[in-house]
Amino acid sequence: MKKGLFLLLFVLFAAQPCLAEIHFHIDVLQLGDTEAFDRAYDGLLDGLARQGLLKGHNLKVERYVIDFKPQESLWGRLRTYLMIKSVCSRVIRGNPDLVITLGTPATHYFQDRIASAGIPMVYSQALLSASCREDGITGVVSTAAATDILHAAILALPHIKTIGIIHSAGASADFLSEAHMCSERLGLKVISQEIDMSESILPAARQLIALRVDAFLIPADAYYEQGDYSASRELLAILHEHTLPCISSLPGLTDGPLLYLSPDFEALGDATAAYARDIIIEGIESRDLPAVSRMDNNFVVDLNAAKTLGICFRPKTYNLLSMNN
Repeated sequence: MKKGLFLLLFVLFAAQPCLAEIHFHIDVLQLGDTEAFDRAYDGLLDGLARQGLLKGHNLKVERYVIDFKPQESLWGRLRTYLMIKSVCSRVIRGNPDLVITLGTPATHYFQDRIASAGIPMVYSQALLSASCREDGITGVVSTAAATDILHAAILALPHIKTIGIIHSAGASADFLSEAHMCSERLGLKVISQEIDMSESILPAARQLIALRVDAFLIPADAYYEQGDYSASRELLAILHEHTLPCISSLPGLTDGPLLYLSPDFEALGDATAAYARDIIIEGIESRDLPAVSRMDNNFVVDLNAAKTLGICFRPKTYNLLSMNN
């Protein structure tokens, strides 16, 4: 027994230097610079370390953060396009063992060229939408059930009766159906309106405001992430004018909503890191790994937004909600 244990410890100890001599290369790509991306990146590095992939030891990680602001001018759009093209070319020349994209915009803009170059890719925190292709690419998605979001909304805003939802055709039909069914059980009324991906959000927002909705809910819809959340910011601006609260189910939108989704970035990082290890160490093809949907979420109340809206916040419970000053 002792001899067997000694042999096992010897093998594990001897294997450590070998692993340290193996250097893997991962590129991390993101469009836009937000706190959510920073937390997702930190969670990813922690998860990789728990998988035995330690940055600076046996792992090289290069992170590319592209300034992704809504641009009205042709030159602005061209500049962003050239930056994306330049980073993509640099990544392909570097030929990393794996590319990880943070957020839906990066997944949307990089996936085709990365996949065409034969480089394995995993997306993290991207929405399940038409912008994410399925052939040869997998990832970890942060999402929240409509039921959880509406329960959180009632905890934060006990007196609301009507919620407006503006969505594109790419929004999850299951999410919208669940929102309507759950709202009836909770004594709420949901009024939803569909718009095209290229449409401005303002006309639909004005129509719902005219119907006297008490709050707006931003669903997990890639429409709201376009142009560094430009539609989200336009909606928030007009809601502040009318002192109406907003609930966001987008992990990257934390500046402006009264209530927003806060994923468990440690769980996201662990799940993404596990796929990274499967691909670059175990040699598993990314196409053989199914996309994973994580629902480890909390909801944060922004007390600054509450003050701006003139809302005196007194939650029924702190079980689901946390405060952000």
